[in-house]
Formats: sequence, structure tokens, C-alpha cells
Amino acid sequence: IVKSKNEWIKLLGNLAGVDPSTAESILSDLTFYSKRLPDLNVYPFVPLDESRGTIALIPHFVLNSNPEENILRICSYHRPKVYDLLSNDKEAIMRETLVGHLGSYGVDHSIQLPDGSAEIDLVIEDESSSTAVIAELKWYRKPTTYRERLRADEQFLDGMHRQLRRIKLFCREHPDFLEQRGALKRNLTEYKNVHYLLIARDYWI
Repeated sequence: IVKSKNEWIKLLGNLAGVDPSTAESILSDLTFYSKRLPDLNVYPFVPLDESRGTIALIPHFVLNSNPEENILRICSYHRPKVYDLLSNDKEAIMRETLVGHLGSYGVDHSIQLPDGSAEIDLVIEDESSSTAVIAELKWYRKPTTYRERLRADEQFLDGMHRQLRRIKLFCREHPDFLEQRGALKRNLTEYKNVHYLLIARDYWI
């Protein structure tokens, strides 16, 4: 499908119910050129001249793509601040999904450590097996390039070696903290099994 840039802006604006400047930003974000990731699922609009005045759309790639994943990917490339907000929202959705499946267990979440150095994302208690689980949640966008994979690996390892380790050390030094907060029924030292977990979604090293 071939149209001029202005025709695409008008069409996108009408379809999405947004003003022309917003439609132009959408079109710009989704337009492929040589310096961008060569993925027509992410950048389905292809300029046909150097001025980018005439642009073609390849509908087969759009229909085969994952819109939600593409929105995250585009934001991570061009609007990192927006992506950070979306990423935080994704982790909240992930937590809500987990909590919804843990109805038979004691569950608490989003517990800030007193010094503000970290937050315990999820606490799960199983009285029948005398088990307490203290978990850090991470939702990573699937990497497509080598650099992205290195960055995702680095964030994953940071979650394990820094954030989770800090939480583990604090809980061992203050085993009554979660009991006092009402997140657990007992002191951590009274549980037969205590597990510290990093729970990641969509990407694993």
C-alpha cells in the first residue's frame, strides 16, 4: 500500500483519533530506514524516496506481528523514559497475575525495606510445608540483537546478585521484619524452608 507521507498522517490520525502531530510521530516511529533494526514486523512503513515523502506499508508483516511487543520495543528504542513507565506497569501486571494464581497461600507484595535500598516484590507463605518464598519479579522484553541480549543479561544478573542478595542479607539480619509487617505469620527462622527467588517473564539467560 503506497501513499504520500501526508496521506498516511491523515489516515492514521483518523483511525487512531489523534491530532496530526501525534499521527506524524507514530508514523516516524514505525518507519524503517538503514540505521534501524532490519525488522519489518517492527518497522512496517518503508520510504520509497530519500525525502521519505512517499511511504509504502507492507500489511503482511503488520498482520503477523505482535502489537504489544512492538510498542514496548519501539518505546525502548526511541522513548526510554516512556518504556521505563511501561516496564514498571508490566511488572505490576505480572505480580497481579501471580497473586491471582496463589489464592490458597498467604501472599503479600511491594514491601519496601526500611532503608529504602530495595523492595520485596512478592512474599508467599505455605503453612502446610512450613515454606516462605521471598521473590524479586522482572519482566524483560525479548532481545533481538546481541547488544540487547547483553543488556538484558546484565539486568537479570543485577536482579539476582545485587537486589535479591541485598534483600536476603536484610531478611537474615532482621528475621522478624516480615512477621512485624504482617507479611508472614512467623519469624523467618521458624520456617523449615525459606527460598529467595528471581522470577523473570519473557526472557531468561
